[in-house]
Parts: sequence; C-alpha cells; structure tokens
Amino acid sequence: MILVDATAKVEDARVNLDGHVRNVTDKPIRRLTVVYELLDSDRKVLTRQKGSIDDESLDPGDEAPFSAQMHYHARGVFYRLEFEDGSEKELRAEKTGPFPLE
Repeated sequence: MILVDATAKVEDARVNLDGHVRNVTDKPIRRLTVVYELLDSDRKVLTRQKGSIDDESLDPGDEAPFSAQMHYHARGVFYRLEFEDGSEKELRAEKTGPFPLE
C-alpha cells in the first residue's frame, strides 16, 4: 500500500481526514480498512478510529479515496494512518505519517 495523499483539518471540534491510497501489491485487497490515529506532541495515540473505503475490493494498481471525521482531542498535534484488510490483518504501507494537523 502507498498513501498517495492525505490531509487532516481541525474544524468545529472535529478532525476531517481525506486522502487516497494505492494498491501496489500484485493481489486485490478485499474490504480495505483505514485506521486513523490522532497523536499528541510525543506521538502517543490519543484516539483511534477505523473506517472502510467505498469499494469492496481494490485491484492491483488502483487508487481509492477515503474520508472520515474524528472528534478533536485538545492535545492532538499529529495524525497517522494504518491499513488493514477484511480479516483485520495489518497491511504494510509507505508514507503513513505522523503528519501535522492543519
């Protein structure tokens, strides 16, 4: 997996996350789940949330958008993303953060 792009903006006590991910493996990924983590200044996890992409399967080479909303935690400074397949197996991914919140 490669994280193509991602943004996280704090608005009205919520963090709005948007981005795109690409399957760089040679197999389809079924029921891809995005794991969103909000981190403090020491990069410790404050909160964690999961959400799925709209497509049931992500074929090799394909990209998919994702988006989510999380409750903003006052100590939140960074965010990080992880990915799992439908069996909750963690997928290796590149360029997943931590990134600063906007």
